[in-house]
Amino acid sequence: MKPITGRQRLLLGALVVAGGIWLADSQMGGGQPKPAQAQSAAAAQGTAPAIVWQDVGPLLTRLTNTDYSSVAGRLEQQERDLFMPTPVIESALGPAAVVEEDDTQPAVDRAAQFKERHRLVGVLLGGTGWAVIDDRLYPLRAELDGYRLVAIERDRVVFADTNGGERLVLELTATTATP
Repeated sequence: MKPITGRQRLLLGALVVAGGIWLADSQMGGGQPKPAQAQSAAAAQGTAPAIVWQDVGPLLTRLTNTDYSSVAGRLEQQERDLFMPTPVIESALGPAAVVEEDDTQPAVDRAAQFKERHRLVGVLLGGTGWAVIDDRLYPLRAELDGYRLVAIERDRVVFADTNGGERLVLELTATTATP
C-alpha cells in the first residue's frame, strides 16, 4: 500500500468538512421550505369569503354603462389650455401681458448683417479650397449662419442662402500687421 500524499490528505479533509456541514444542516432542518407566517382570517378558519351576488349586479351595470352624460360636465371643467397660466399663477404674477408684433420696424437685411459679423481673412487654393473666415477654416460647401460656401476664389468667397438661393460675396480685406 502506498503512503497518502499531501494532495490526497487535503481532498480527504475537504470531504470530511463537507460531510460534517451536510450532517449538521440536515439535523437542523436546513434546506426545507419555511412555513407561511401570515394568514388571512378566512384562510385561518379554512373557509373562503362568500361572494354576495346582489352586490355584483350594480357593479356590472356601472362597468358596462356607455352613457357618460353624468360626468360630461366634469370632463369639460377639467379641460384647459396647457400654455395659459392657471388662476393661481395669474393671481400671483398678475395677468399675462400680450405682446403684439410691431409692423413698423424695417425688414432685416440678413446679407448685410452677415457681412458685418464675418470677415474674410484669407483663402487657401488647391484641392477643394479653404476659406479663413473670422480666424476659422471653412471648406467648400460649409454652412455658416444659414449660408453655404459655394465658391472660393483668389480674393473673395461666395455664399448662397440655404433657403432662397440669395448670393453674397465676402471680399478679402487688406490688414495691416502691427509689430
